[in-house]
Amino acid sequence: MGKKGKGKKKRGEPLPPPPDDFDDDFIPASVREEMEREEAEAAAAAAAAAAGDGDTADKEKDSGAASNAAQEGAKERKKKSKAQLRREKREREEAAREAEIRKARENGPNHRLDEILAIQAKLTPLGRTIHQVAADGNCLYSAVSDQLERVLQKKLSVKELRKLCADRIRQHSDDYQPFMDPSEPLEEYCKCVETTTEWGGDLEIRALAEALDASIVVHSASAPALAFGTSDHLPQLNVTYHKSYYALGAHYNSAAELPP
Repeated sequence: MGKKGKGKKKRGEPLPPPPDDFDDDFIPASVREEMEREEAEAAAAAAAAAAGDGDTADKEKDSGAASNAAQEGAKERKKKSKAQLRREKREREEAAREAEIRKARENGPNHRLDEILAIQAKLTPLGRTIHQVAADGNCLYSAVSDQLERVLQKKLSVKELRKLCADRIRQHSDDYQPFMDPSEPLEEYCKCVETTTEWGGDLEIRALAEALDASIVVHSASAPALAFGTSDHLPQLNVTYHKSYYALGAHYNSAAELPP
């Protein structure tokens, strides 16, 4: 007796052709299905191979185009200045902060009003009140401009103050660079201060105070008044700092004297 399974077709092995005089009506249904499946797979493979020959050139062309596009994109990214990348990062952060502020306002108390009341409570004993300036990225410079006109009867535009601030940082770079992003060239930073609507912060307040030979005092809800330039003989310019004044969050206003 032969070994069990002798002559049995292995899975995946093609079936041998039947003899010429074989009546295929007697082929078992399972065998017939496997033969038909193998014939269909062979036909599909041949068709795919033929199509593949025709598509190879197109694929190579598409691949080359994609590679060129990627190289061009890399070149464009390299062209972006660090100042532009910094602004884009700031915009993303501001968008995220705006969403957080909006959510907090929808689900909680009116933080803007609470902050205004807290600042005004500090200003009233000083005989001052909040004077609103536009929220256009120039708010710090607009608030200082308003104070210059009120205190010193001196008119300097936002553009003039931005140039004054940038020139002070350029001319005294050793005093300011330790507080700047080391990856950003000094001139790019100064050009951004001078020619864009990038909002200012502590570094710009200090530069303005020194350039104007004045003391700039910042009043906020959550901290004591902070003075930049503290000599007693200096004229005092007062501004307010708000974290929740507008949807974007941080904003400066002028702290004007109350009318008599």
